[in-house]
Order: sequence, then C-alpha cells, then structure tokens
Amino acid sequence: MERNVFVVDGGFGFVKWLWQEKKGKIRSCYKRQGDGWLVGEKALLETGSRYLRTVEELVEMYPVFIRACEERAGIKESDKDVIVAGLPYSVFEEGDGLIEKLENRLKGLGYEETFVFPQGLGGIKWFLKNNPGVRGNVLGIDIGFNTVIVVLYSVEEKEILISRTYYKKGIYDLTTSLLLPRIKKFVGDRTLTPIELNYLMEHKQLQIGFDAVDLAPEVEESVEEYVQDLISFIMNDIKSSFGVVPFSHAVFMGGGASWLRGKVEGKKVKIVIPDEPEFANVYGFREKALEAAGSETEEELTEEEMFDRMLSGEYAKEILGKEE
Repeated sequence: MERNVFVVDGGFGFVKWLWQEKKGKIRSCYKRQGDGWLVGEKALLETGSRYLRTVEELVEMYPVFIRACEERAGIKESDKDVIVAGLPYSVFEEGDGLIEKLENRLKGLGYEETFVFPQGLGGIKWFLKNNPGVRGNVLGIDIGFNTVIVVLYSVEEKEILISRTYYKKGIYDLTTSLLLPRIKKFVGDRTLTPIELNYLMEHKQLQIGFDAVDLAPEVEESVEEYVQDLISFIMNDIKSSFGVVPFSHAVFMGGGASWLRGKVEGKKVKIVIPDEPEFANVYGFREKALEAAGSETEEELTEEEMFDRMLSGEYAKEILGKEE
C-alpha cells in the first residue's frame, strides 16, 4: 500500500504544498494574530506583517506554514503519515545545525516519518523520471524569490558535479534592482517591501486611489534585463570556477522560471521549463519520499555524516536514483 506523503517546500516568496491530487501555495507573509498566526495573502495586506528573509526564519516558521498548508489540503490527524520539507542546497553543505533543527520541528507535528531534502534536486529528479532517456549532464536552475540554486548533475555517474546557491539573486533581485527604479515615478516616496513588489509584478498593475496604472511595460523590460543578467552571471561563475563544463539539458524550475518562458534559447543545449515549474521540487520530493519511506537511514545519520555524503555525491545519488 502506497504511503501518504505530504510535501511542503518553503521558500521566501511562496510555500508550496502537495497532497495526493491537491496542490497549492501560500505567500510567505505572516503576522501574529492573538494566540495564532495570520499567513499568506491576508497577512500581506495587513499592517505590521512580515515576510521570510533568512533560512533561520524559514526553519523557525516552517511549522506555522505547514499547519496552514494542512488546513488548505484538508489533512486530518489520521491522515498523517510521511512529511517532506525542503531547504536550500547550501544548508546541506554548510552543516550549521539547521537541518537537524527542522527535522526536530517536523517530528513534533504528528507524522510517522519525516524527511528534509535539498531544493533543486527534487526538480531534477522529477525531470529525469519523466525523461528517462536523457544522457550527459543536466543543469538544474531553481529560481526562487530569494535564492537561485544551480546544480550540475551527471546522469551517467549519478553524481553532482557542481552546486551553487546564490542568495538575493532570485525574483528579489528582479523586483528591487530592476522593477522598482522603473516604477518609482508611480509610487513616489512610498516604501515597498520586496514581497509587495513581487505582488505588483504578478498583477502588473498598481492601484492609486480610483486609478489603476498598467505596469506591464515596466515588468516586461525588467524581466528581459533580468534574464540576460542572470544567465550571464551563472555561466561566468561556473566557467571561472570549473572551466567549460558541458551539459545537454538546462532545466529551469521554481516560481521564477515562469518569467523566463520564451526568453531563453540554446543552440546545442535543450532548454526545459516544465508546465508547472514552481511545483517541480515538490513532485520530485514526493517520488523520493515514496522510495525512502520506511527506511531509517536518514534518521541515523549525524550532521557530520550528512555533510560528508554531500561532498562525496552519495546523497545526490540517493535523491536522484542510483543504479544497482
């Protein structure tokens, strides 16, 4: 009998969730309300709301958002079986105790088994599951609100060749560095948070009293510039650190990938943007959790052992699937 897996992938723009045939997302805004919390779109519109800024805050607030996701998914106590949460890939390399802290917080939510997986790898696993004939190296680029996570994976060797986590290079950079200067003439002296700017970018409209300003031209110009800058930045960093590394496919995932559709081309590299790029990680996480459910291997590993496995590529082999 297949296990019931609940996946919650926390990000700085949205928290995505997947449960059976249901999926959804909650904006990463929160505000204390009495003895509880207000999260999502409603919190964004409230004075005094906050948004997730650091990995430490993400780990701390994960249970709050998980409960909100459970409510939206309609999960009952009797349904709780396996839960999966994601963290930026760099956390698994740094070994600063955040993985263990999140695991402990997850164990207090009433699930039989808990897993914490690195973001970026889930999307590659989902891509390879749906494209089993792919060979060579695959470059996965996970564009979130705050982070851009880049993973170069060897299909034949079942090994990670390169991994990078760039903070404040995601949609955060697009909204604050490129969009804000272009719409400053409309907003004047008003202070807008990055999450509010992201909201304006999604809706392409600014409400000023009874008037609505069309921001579509400014958004389009900002996205065009962002895409070119981001791709150049990533490739230059990889080249300077590792030389010229070939890859056959570039898979873009994460909420930011939707903005790149139709704007990235490759002559000898196949550009892939899934139909639902922001849910690529949660789909891949569920596949891995179904494979791993029932195994105590993850729970028995110390943080030092986890770090050693990350360096050796062993963890990536398990996440993405290893030939026997």
